Amino acid sequence: MSTAEDVVDHRLENHLSEYYSGVLSLLCDADSNWIFGPGTAKVELKHRLEREALGDVIITIETVDKMTNRHSRGLWSGKFNFEKSNIPNGCK
Repeated sequence: MSTAEDVVDHRLENHLSEYYSGVLSLLCDADSNWIFGPGTAKVELKHRLEREALGDVIITIETVDKMTNRHSRGLWSGKFNFEKSNIPNGCK
């Protein structure tokens, strides 16, 4: 018999699985991936990439807390040679 907590946990697991599947679909054609951000989600993403045999395209995983969009752009510009026009719209 399932408890209400089990049902909530199962829904969360399903939601996260769908989310990571969507992210993986965007990363599957990449030559390399630099994963950064706060918390443990980046580690779960790394595990999912490895399970899908995409782990060899990970350059590095870096913990960075409380980033503004400006901070993110600075990190990208320093790591990659991005032109402003090549940065995704949500990040300008």
